[in-house]
Amino acid sequence: VAGNATFAPGSTFQVEANAAGQSDRLAATGSATIQGGTVQVLAQNGNYNPRTQYTVLSANNGVTGTFAGVTSNLAFLTPTLRYQPAEVDLTLTRNDTPFATIAQTRNQAAVATAIQGAGAGAGIYARTVGLTTPEAVTAFQALTGDIHASSVSAAYETAFFVREAILDRLRWSGDAGRDYGTLPATYTADLPSRAAPVAPVPVRVLDPRVFGLWGQGFGSFGQARSDGNAVTLNRDTAGFVLGADLRLENGIKLGVAGGYTRTTLDAPGQTASGTIESGFGGVYGGYEAGPFALRLGASYADNSLRLRRSVVFPGFSETESARYGGSTVQGFGEIGYRIALGAGVLGKASPVTASYIEPFVGGAYVGIDRNRFTETGGRGGV
Repeated sequence: VAGNATFAPGSTFQVEANAAGQSDRLAATGSATIQGGTVQVLAQNGNYNPRTQYTVLSANNGVTGTFAGVTSNLAFLTPTLRYQPAEVDLTLTRNDTPFATIAQTRNQAAVATAIQGAGAGAGIYARTVGLTTPEAVTAFQALTGDIHASSVSAAYETAFFVREAILDRLRWSGDAGRDYGTLPATYTADLPSRAAPVAPVPVRVLDPRVFGLWGQGFGSFGQARSDGNAVTLNRDTAGFVLGADLRLENGIKLGVAGGYTRTTLDAPGQTASGTIESGFGGVYGGYEAGPFALRLGASYADNSLRLRRSVVFPGFSETESARYGGSTVQGFGEIGYRIALGAGVLGKASPVTASYIEPFVGGAYVGIDRNRFTETGGRGGV
C-alpha cells in the first residue's frame, strides 16, 4: 500500500496462509493504524509444523494499535498475533484440542484417538493438524474402515439362507408309514407234479421317499442402514445347496448338505466394496412322531473376503485393499406341532393328503470368526 493503512473498528483483515510458511501480507510505505477489527486466517490444508510464524502486516513508519481478535479455519492450530514496532506477526500453534472431540461417531472417535496417539512423527497426524473441522470429520470417516466390521452382518444374513434351505428340506416329508413300496412276486413248488397255486409275496423295495437327492438355489438383496455410527451397507447374496438324505422306518431322517454362496458388498458412504465367497458343508436330521416334528442341523462355512476402499480427504488420497479368510459355524433347530385342517391323518398312510398348519419354536446359534489381516495400499490402512 502506498501511504498509510488504517483498520477501523469492525473491519476484517483476511489472510491466507499455508503450511510452507507463506501468507498474505499488507505492506504499507507509510504507517499502519489499527483501531480494532478482526484478523481472519484462511489457512490451506497441509502438513503443518507444531508452530509456524508469518508476517501479515508491515509499515515503514511503524504500527500503532491492536486488533480486537484473530480467528482461524483450522481445528487444531490456534492463531495468535505478535505486535512489533513496524510489523504484526501471526503464529499458528498446535493447540490442546484432542482430535476425538470433533468426531461425530464412535468409530470416528476411535480413529481420531489412534491418529493422535501415533504422534507428530506420523504422516497422517501432520495431515490432520492442518485440516478444518469439516475436513477432519471427513478424514476420520474415510479412515474408519467400517466395511470390515459391517461385513460380519452380511455373513449373518448369508447363514440364514443356508439353514433355511436345510430346514425347508426337513419340513418336506413323505409319509413315514409308506416309506417302502412293494413289488409283486410269486413262488411255486419245485416239482411239476406238486404244483401249487401262485402265491403272491410282497417284496420290499427302496421308495424314493426313503433316500433322496435334492438341491435349492437362493438369492437376496438387502440394505443395512446406518445406525449413526457405521455407514449404510448394501449387499447382494446368491448361492445354492445340494444334499442327500435317508429316512428310517422309525420316523428319523438323516442327511448331509453342501454348497456355495457369494455376497457382494457396497458401502457408498465410504466408497468401499468387496465380496465374500463361501463353501460350506453340513449335517441335519429330523424326527417325526404323529403331529410332532423335531428338526436339527449344523453347518460350517469357509469364508474368503476381498475388500477394497478409497481413503480420500484434503491433501490425501489412497486406495486400501485386503484379502483374508474366516469361518461361519452355526447350529439350528426347531420343534413343531402339526394341526390338520383337512382330510387325512397325520403320520398314517392315507390316500388323501392332509392340509395343516404348524406352529413351531426355533432357534439358531451363529458364530463368525475372522482371520487377522493388514490392508495394503499406504498409510491409511488398518
